[in-house]
Amino acid sequence: MKAIQKVLVTGVYGLVGNVVYQHLCSLSERFEVYGADRHRLASERAQGISLSEVPSERFFQFDVADWPLVREAVEHMDLVVHLAADPRPEATWDTILPANLCGVYHVLEASRQAGVTRVVYASSMMTLWGHIFVEPCTLLMSQFQSSQNWETLLQPEIPRLTHLSPPCPNDLYGASKVWGEALAQVYAAQHFFSCLCVRFGTVTAEETLEEQASPLWCSQQDAGRIVACCLEAPETLTFDIFYALSNSPNPWVDLEHGRQLIGYVPLASGGPDQR
Repeated sequence: MKAIQKVLVTGVYGLVGNVVYQHLCSLSERFEVYGADRHRLASERAQGISLSEVPSERFFQFDVADWPLVREAVEHMDLVVHLAADPRPEATWDTILPANLCGVYHVLEASRQAGVTRVVYASSMMTLWGHIFVEPCTLLMSQFQSSQNWETLLQPEIPRLTHLSPPCPNDLYGASKVWGEALAQVYAAQHFFSCLCVRFGTVTAEETLEEQASPLWCSQQDAGRIVACCLEAPETLTFDIFYALSNSPNPWVDLEHGRQLIGYVPLASGGPDQR
């Protein structure tokens, strides 16, 4: 029987962070889960969910820009899920630099020094957002917005973005996530431990029908599941990029790569019947 592994979830009081924390805690036969954040207050986006409090003996309070505290928290972990970041599209360089650039470097370097075997890095669909202004994404989005011709969206000749599609961010947040993915690849290649990147779609607190209809929607359940899939992926998987989206008849991206390599198959479904 495989030993229970210690997992640190950074950004644990954010929306996705707490969703992931709750899911991993439900797998107590596999994971001993710890959380880290700047404070014990729910982020603005997380205020609509039923928040899980991290026990004091399993909580680390620090800013990811604080290298000594990051190193101390990671020291005895087996796995790390790095979700802490400034996720605002309007975020400026003053916050992007410490939170999103220095933060991921500190987590990866601390993980290397501590002998962590795998880091799951929370990236974003915003790494690709510039594609929305060119075909075929403009076609997909226009048909979604008009709620017409849904059947045509299922045709295989319409190409989807894949994990090999070139990044195309259009704001500092998206660019910072591209940097994080690149740094994860460097650490996987040079330091021989696993770094898997998850490009999350839109995870929302209330999961309204309108939000579920979006081709970028990722249910809370699927957000937790894909992280667990990454943590339990074969040890031979050293670096890769996966998309965290739920099922949609209007998909931007191809989810087959995640199914084949880590066994991620979305359980939730959106679409025109959800509108």
